[in-house]
Amino acid sequence: MSLNNTQIKNLKPTQKAIDSKRPDKHSDGQGLQLWVRYTGVKSWISAYRWQGKQQTLTIGTYPVMSLQSARQRNLEIKRLIVDGINPKDDKKKHEQKMTDQRLSIR
Repeated sequence: MSLNNTQIKNLKPTQKAIDSKRPDKHSDGQGLQLWVRYTGVKSWISAYRWQGKQQTLTIGTYPVMSLQSARQRNLEIKRLIVDGINPKDDKKKHEQKMTDQRLSIR
Protein backbone atom coordinates (compact mmCIF):
# COMPACT_ATOMS: atom_id res chain seq x y z
CA MET A 1 0.00 0.00 0.00
CA SER A 2 1.37 3.39 -0.98
CA LEU A 3 1.92 6.07 1.60
CA ASN A 4 0.28 9.50 1.47
CA ASN A 5 1.23 12.81 3.07
CA THR A 6 -1.43 12.63 5.78
CA GLN A 7 -0.28 9.17 6.88
CA ILE A 8 3.35 10.28 6.92
CA LYS A 9 2.64 13.39 9.00
CA ASN A 10 0.78 11.28 11.58
CA LEU A 11 3.43 8.57 11.93
CA LYS A 12 5.02 8.35 15.36
CA PRO A 13 7.52 5.80 16.67
CA THR A 14 5.87 2.76 18.24
CA GLN A 15 6.75 1.55 21.72
CA LYS A 16 8.58 -1.36 20.09
CA ALA A 17 10.81 1.08 18.18
CA ILE A 18 11.45 3.10 21.33
CA ASP A 19 12.32 0.02 23.41
CA SER A 20 14.51 -1.68 20.79
CA LYS A 21 15.94 1.52 19.27
CA ARG A 22 15.19 0.02 15.84
CA PRO A 23 13.15 2.00 13.33
CA ASP A 24 9.59 1.25 12.30
CA LYS A 25 9.60 0.57 8.56
CA HIS A 26 6.75 1.68 6.30
CA SER A 27 6.80 0.66 2.65
CA ASP A 28 5.66 2.86 -0.22
CA GLY A 29 6.41 0.23 -2.86
CA GLN A 30 9.17 -0.20 -5.47
CA GLY A 31 11.75 -0.49 -2.66
CA LEU A 32 11.00 2.94 -1.16
CA GLN A 33 10.62 2.87 2.61
CA LEU A 34 10.07 5.45 5.32
CA TRP A 35 11.86 4.55 8.53
CA VAL A 36 10.54 6.20 11.69
CA ARG A 37 13.32 6.16 14.25
CA TYR A 38 12.76 6.06 18.01
CA THR A 39 13.70 9.76 18.12
CA GLY A 40 10.85 10.56 15.73
CA VAL A 41 13.12 11.30 12.75
CA LYS A 42 11.60 10.06 9.48
CA SER A 43 14.15 8.90 6.91
CA TRP A 44 13.58 7.89 3.29
CA ILE A 45 15.37 4.64 2.43
CA SER A 46 15.73 2.97 -0.95
CA ALA A 47 16.07 -0.82 -0.69
CA TYR A 48 17.54 -2.63 -3.69
CA ARG A 49 19.67 -5.57 -4.75
CA TRP A 50 23.19 -5.08 -6.04
CA GLN A 51 25.13 -8.10 -7.27
CA GLY A 52 22.70 -10.41 -5.48
CA LYS A 53 22.94 -8.70 -2.09
CA GLN A 54 20.27 -6.65 -0.35
CA GLN A 55 21.35 -3.00 0.03
CA THR A 56 19.80 0.13 1.50
CA LEU A 57 20.56 3.75 0.75
CA THR A 58 19.36 6.73 2.77
CA ILE A 59 18.07 9.33 0.34
CA GLY A 60 16.69 12.03 2.65
CA THR A 61 14.56 12.95 5.63
CA TYR A 62 10.93 13.93 5.81
CA PRO A 63 9.72 16.74 5.57
CA VAL A 64 12.88 18.18 3.95
CA MET A 65 12.41 15.63 1.17
CA SER A 66 8.77 15.27 0.17
CA LEU A 67 7.06 12.01 -0.74
CA GLN A 68 7.07 13.01 -4.41
CA SER A 69 10.80 13.85 -4.33
CA ALA A 70 11.62 10.58 -2.56
CA ARG A 71 9.72 8.62 -5.20
CA GLN A 72 11.59 10.46 -7.96
CA ARG A 73 14.98 9.80 -6.33
CA ASN A 74 14.05 6.13 -5.88
CA LEU A 75 13.34 5.90 -9.62
CA GLU A 76 16.74 7.48 -10.34
CA ILE A 77 18.36 4.82 -8.15
CA LYS A 78 16.56 2.07 -10.08
CA ARG A 79 17.84 3.58 -13.35
CA LEU A 80 21.42 3.56 -12.05
CA ILE A 81 21.08 -0.15 -11.26
CA VAL A 82 19.76 -0.86 -14.77
CA ASP A 83 22.77 1.06 -16.16
CA GLY A 84 25.14 -1.12 -14.09
CA ILE A 85 26.07 1.59 -11.58
CA ASN A 86 26.09 0.91 -7.84
CA PRO A 87 23.94 3.67 -6.27
CA LYS A 88 26.18 3.84 -3.18
CA ASP A 89 29.25 4.47 -5.35
CA ASP A 90 27.34 7.14 -7.28
CA LYS A 91 26.32 8.85 -4.03
CA LYS A 92 29.91 8.83 -2.74
CA LYS A 93 31.17 10.27 -6.03
CA HIS A 94 28.54 13.02 -5.91
CA GLU A 95 29.36 13.86 -2.27
CA GLN A 96 33.09 14.03 -3.07
CA LYS A 97 32.37 16.35 -6.00
CA MET A 98 30.31 18.65 -3.75
CA THR A 99 33.09 18.68 -1.13
CA ASP A 100 35.68 19.52 -3.78
CA GLN A 101 33.51 22.38 -5.06
CA ARG A 102 33.10 23.83 -1.55
CA LEU A 103 36.85 23.69 -0.99
CA SER A 104 37.62 25.38 -4.31
CA ILE A 105 35.30 28.27 -3.48
CA ARG A 106 37.32 29.15 -0.38
